[in-house]
Amino acid sequence: MQLNLAPSGRKNAILAAAIGYDLAALIPFVRTWRQHVPSADLILFHRGLSARTRSALADLGVRLMRFPRSRLMRFPRSLFAPRNLQVARYQHYRAFLTRCSYERVLLSDVSDVLFQHDPFEIAQEHPILFAVERKMIADCPYNSAWIDRLIGGTTERLEINQKPIICSGTTLGTLSSIRGYLDRFTQEADRYSRALGVVGIDQGIHNLLIHLRGVSGAIDYDEHVFATLGYAPTNSIKIDVDRILVDGKAPAVVHQWDRHELLRDWVAATFTPVSRRGKEVIEREGRS
Repeated sequence: MQLNLAPSGRKNAILAAAIGYDLAALIPFVRTWRQHVPSADLILFHRGLSARTRSALADLGVRLMRFPRSRLMRFPRSLFAPRNLQVARYQHYRAFLTRCSYERVLLSDVSDVLFQHDPFEIAQEHPILFAVERKMIADCPYNSAWIDRLIGGTTERLEINQKPIICSGTTLGTLSSIRGYLDRFTQEADRYSRALGVVGIDQGIHNLLIHLRGVSGAIDYDEHVFATLGYAPTNSIKIDVDRILVDGKAPAVVHQWDRHELLRDWVAATFTPVSRRGKEVIEREGRS
């Protein structure tokens, strides 16, 4: 894998990973990035994308980095199977950022994320900003299972129970803060090598770091930057013409929109699937 790209002139970067998606699944993320986040390169680590999808993404200005099939650094080879790259992507991001000079970096999920404003402009005062979900760890069977797999049966397990879920799908910070976070993540992951193949375990590690391991940062409780909607009540979400309102506000980054039928229908109607070239999307954008 090439670990560096030619300078683009943009001061910020979004790092994301896409494994096996078709183009239609990526279009809401990519189109809203182009529309609302002009300050940032979008660097997409990928595997299993068709040649047509890669070509369309390149036409749209996405900077593509292919996941290697060989082992990178310390993680076991099994993690480079497509379903296990949730954890290994952090190691790739860490290696990539050692060669970069961006000012700020957003680590983001892809298929259930879209942008409504530039998060880099809103979150400038925070060295690192984490997204929060609207539920405690103890009240979520998925997050509880991930934590159990990591530290079940320990006194720490009881301590973290009544902490809020911190979502690993969106994290924004300065280059040095994100590098530090990724260093801590990979160190923590090394402690739990037998659990790293569990789908979603990266979120368990993320919560351990923030709640128990002293990784400090701001948490976006007000949802000005990140709205993570998996546990948001349906009546808190509305569509106002061309934007999503959550409790009457339009957050910069909407995550987990696919958990709500209203938003699934709106996204399907707003972002027409594209079957061939990214230039078709550009032409649609020019007419909108």
